[in-house]
Amino acid sequence: MDKIRIKPNTKIAKLDAEFDETFLEHCFQDNGLLDELTDCSESESIILGRTGAGKTAGLIKISKTTDNSKFLDLEDISLRFVDNSNVIPILDELGVNLNLFYRYLWRHVLSSEFLKLKYPDWDSEKTLTNYLGDLFNKSKSPEEKSAIQYLKEWSNTYWMETEENLKEIINKFDATVQGEINASIYDFGSKLNTGVGISNEQKTEIVHRATKVVNDVQIAKLSKIVGLLDSHVFIDNKQKYYILIDKLDENWTSSNIKYRLIRALIEEIKYFHKVKNIKIIISLRVDLFLITLDETRDSGFQEDKIKSLIHKIQWDESSLKELVNSRVQYVFEHKYTNAQVNFDDLLPTPQGKGGDPWDYIVQRTFLRPRDVLQFVNHCFDKATNKTKIDWSSILAAEKEYSQERLSSLYEEWLDIYPSLEFLISLLNGVDETFSKEQIASEYNWSDKLVDIYANLKSYEVNDNLASLIISFWDESTEADASNYKTSIEYIFNEILSCFYRTGILGISDNRPDNFDWSFINSSYKTNLDCSRAKHFKIHKMFHHVLHTESS
Repeated sequence: MDKIRIKPNTKIAKLDAEFDETFLEHCFQDNGLLDELTDCSESESIILGRTGAGKTAGLIKISKTTDNSKFLDLEDISLRFVDNSNVIPILDELGVNLNLFYRYLWRHVLSSEFLKLKYPDWDSEKTLTNYLGDLFNKSKSPEEKSAIQYLKEWSNTYWMETEENLKEIINKFDATVQGEINASIYDFGSKLNTGVGISNEQKTEIVHRATKVVNDVQIAKLSKIVGLLDSHVFIDNKQKYYILIDKLDENWTSSNIKYRLIRALIEEIKYFHKVKNIKIIISLRVDLFLITLDETRDSGFQEDKIKSLIHKIQWDESSLKELVNSRVQYVFEHKYTNAQVNFDDLLPTPQGKGGDPWDYIVQRTFLRPRDVLQFVNHCFDKATNKTKIDWSSILAAEKEYSQERLSSLYEEWLDIYPSLEFLISLLNGVDETFSKEQIASEYNWSDKLVDIYANLKSYEVNDNLASLIISFWDESTEADASNYKTSIEYIFNEILSCFYRTGILGISDNRPDNFDWSFINSSYKTNLDCSRAKHFKIHKMFHHVLHTESS
């Protein structure tokens, strides 16, 4: 090892899984994901994890190790047609429950995509028509014949791209809704778009008539198609078929409609489990899952009812060490030597304040691959031309890593907490472990929030936390000073809840050495939970960027 010097640009990962194919092929760490998710008899279909936990890597590995699978690209199927509809965004704003229609869209798309996956060699409309004719003759029940009739109605567009099918469905829905409303109320197109001249009575009538159209969509026929797929199409138990969906967190449609479409997709995943030899597998970020629950929750869609669909990606120090070792071994085998090299072989000896170098690194992660791989990449960069990664390289790597992880955290939680980037200054220079009493007395959060309030207002930040802070200072007067302490404490607890949820803080309601963390324990702490908490701890990932002194 003494003769080996670390070469420039030595890396053990590309942080975007799509460009990390070499390492995924040779160094993939399974953790039980593949067997569970590719088993069509198992209910788990949603890979749930935070950014960088390995969700996309898991999907890519499934696509590489199964014979009949395909990624469904959300950009390709252009669900933005929903946004561009003349009707749907307006109905959504009026509170019309469009969930049945969104489920219909997914059921149509998924049924079509599974058929194309099953019969990739069909090269003409005539082939499909002949197949449906044969299937119709073999079918005995009215339900199956009705399902085949639906497929026949769409057979002339089967060979179109999925986006064209969706566009036709949405245009037909728009026309039906407008016709239903125009027929008895007023000029829907001109008045509803401008909001001029619409009475509450008319809005109620619009909701009633639009709901009737939604309930009349042909989802009943599509339900029969799912049964047909199970009984006549996907009948070979040795042949399994998978539709894979990634990037649900990207901008494939507007936020409000995105959450409703994700809910509908989750419900359809559950519905398609009726077909024994197919499976829909999606990756979903924890924060996006939580906000989807919050925005669309009702008696029919609650976390407890979909738990059976979820595969949570969980890592521990041991599995992360195996991941790093396998990648280090691969890199050094191909760049340096045939001798087996583990990461420990490249690390310095433990030192007093830093302790064990591996512990030092992993304690500054959320126990997920992207964090540790990013830190190790920085260590190699700072140790270029050295024979080992020394402590000076680790500390220099931490400086860049800490800043990058905080910036990534802002981006990860932007949909829920755009105010986070402004609130983080409350922790600048704070002790690693602090008490509830210190927040008001020593760290003067009340005074600091006045400046944060001004910035939130100036930059027009819009989330629940920002609204709470802005309304508090806008409305505070000497007349309600008696309520000031209670109100400001409520705001403090909401901020602490945000810091906990995002992973910045650990929380303890008893001893200052036993903390809950959102990436290990419960993912969320309520205002009441935070009001009962006594001690808080800043995660070591952010010590450098927040100028935190370790205890």
